[in-house]
Amino acid sequence: IKTPWVISDSVACWNYPGLEGEPVVIEVYAPGDEAELFVNGTSLGRKPAGETAGYLITFEATYQPGSVVAVSYEDGKELGRMELKSAMQGREIRVVPDTVGEELIYLGVEICDKDGVLAADAVEKIQIKTEGQAELAGFGSANPKTGYNYHKNVTETFHGRALAILKRTGSGGIKVTIKGETVGKAVFSL
Repeated sequence: IKTPWVISDSVACWNYPGLEGEPVVIEVYAPGDEAELFVNGTSLGRKPAGETAGYLITFEATYQPGSVVAVSYEDGKELGRMELKSAMQGREIRVVPDTVGEELIYLGVEICDKDGVLAADAVEKIQIKTEGQAELAGFGSANPKTGYNYHKNVTETFHGRALAILKRTGSGGIKVTIKGETVGKAVFSL
């Protein structure tokens, strides 16, 4: 049933180890009147975009690690572009402060390669430890079928990401350590 609320279950990811050479359908959501897709620098051509195409354009390709770049055009001029890269080996935890408020602190947790490329295929069990003037208020991911309680100090990344929410208990320093099963640990201090 086509309604404004129905979309595919695609994810922004270009990591599919073991599927090299296999066919893949790439969805591009774009405004403008045309969109072009590049896979590892090779154009797959331009297709109608924007309202004419329902803002969804599909391209068929063969998966190879590297990058995909979607470019949208209006009257031949570039409107914008989006790139997805394959995360390589040497993955690690990266803590990305989202909001540091007076009462709550939101810390994004990402599994990335050594160049900072998100490993959107990463499913990693991670643990958090807080020290200093904050306590854990919540720790989880966007996984709709998680096996972990967000009040505990353990969760699993979903599409390579998780989120920690801390509640300040005083005005002193805060130290957060997040440790994975296979990706080591990251330490963040405020």
